[in-house]
Amino acid sequence: MKFSFKKNRQLTVEYITTNKLLFFFTYCLFLFIPVAKSPSIVAGISALAIWFLSGKFIKDRKKWLGQKWILPVLAFLILPWAGLLWTEDPGVGINFAKSSYVWFFPLMIASIDLSGTIKKESLLNAFLIGLSFTALLSIMQFLGVIPKKNGLPIGLLSGLAHGTLSLFLVFGILIVSFYFKNATTRRAKLLTITLLVFYCIDLSVVQGRTGLLAFILLYPIIMYNLLGTKHILFIILASICILVFFAASPTVRERMNLIKTDIEQYSKDNPDTSIGARFYMWKFSKDIIVKHPIIGAGTGGFKILWKTNKPDKISHYFNTPHNTFLYVASSFGLIGIVPLIWLFITLFKFGLYNQNNIIGFSVLIFSLIFFVGSFTNTLIAGFTNTAWVVTFIAFHGSVDNA
Repeated sequence: MKFSFKKNRQLTVEYITTNKLLFFFTYCLFLFIPVAKSPSIVAGISALAIWFLSGKFIKDRKKWLGQKWILPVLAFLILPWAGLLWTEDPGVGINFAKSSYVWFFPLMIASIDLSGTIKKESLLNAFLIGLSFTALLSIMQFLGVIPKKNGLPIGLLSGLAHGTLSLFLVFGILIVSFYFKNATTRRAKLLTITLLVFYCIDLSVVQGRTGLLAFILLYPIIMYNLLGTKHILFIILASICILVFFAASPTVRERMNLIKTDIEQYSKDNPDTSIGARFYMWKFSKDIIVKHPIIGAGTGGFKILWKTNKPDKISHYFNTPHNTFLYVASSFGLIGIVPLIWLFITLFKFGLYNQNNIIGFSVLIFSLIFFVGSFTNTLIAGFTNTAWVVTFIAFHGSVDNA
């Protein structure tokens, strides 16, 4: 009995320590995703290392095997590697396949002991803290206080991440509006409305048209959270004011005018613009899908075929078609599209049924932004985009018993 007691106590201490370390690195992952690529990769790999080396991926397998999203997630873990069998250039495809490890994140997060709402919300709040830091840097870059990143006010984010940052900001605005709706003190209401305005200001200076589209489509939810159903007139007036505010932004006007210019250039047979290139990429993807409807062109198929068959009129080479649906369909055909749609439906249904608590609401809003953003961005390619998607997929699993 004495030995058994010590043994059980040792196992309990080991479990608590492992769970705390796993939670810490997962917290850092949520914190750094909207800040910078390198620290979020370090946090994510550290968490996975603990998860695997501690044996929790086996010990707690019932936690992630029972999730409704498990089959789509496993599909996106396996498909990039399976797709190497029929891709035209496995050397290019392997660069896509080796980054598929991020799809282990939702399995890992589902294994963490997240009993109690404080831990669940703390992960969401970690993301908001990181987003607030990036928004501050972004505004300072726009004002010329600090240098821009790649010529854009995107904080420390890598590449041309203005579209991704704009989606992060819309997500943050909606989450903060929910906090405002449920705030019980003046101090809490003042803090949340200040943060909401702060995010809106940054959204107006970040050159992300994808985020602006999501914002326009979802701002009635924001107004509902801020004003409630008893103030329909105020909701309408506030909505008009918000649209006027964004319409008055020089950055927004510039980006909207650029759409008009790009379309005019496209009609004049000059597709070498942001919008024109997208039209060509979408048509190019459609042709790939028609030729390979069931299994697609394989991992990295779009990049490989675009490189060898790129229209002469377009000067840039692209890795993806800037559309999640076309990226998946051109790479993996019908066997990729089915799990993608399954994922959208699973997240949306869960969020809809649990929209009255902050975690359920965050899943609902994430699913809507993920869906809207997927039409003009590839949100499951590249670490920052994919890490954001898979971590919030895991939010579904972490709140089933909330």
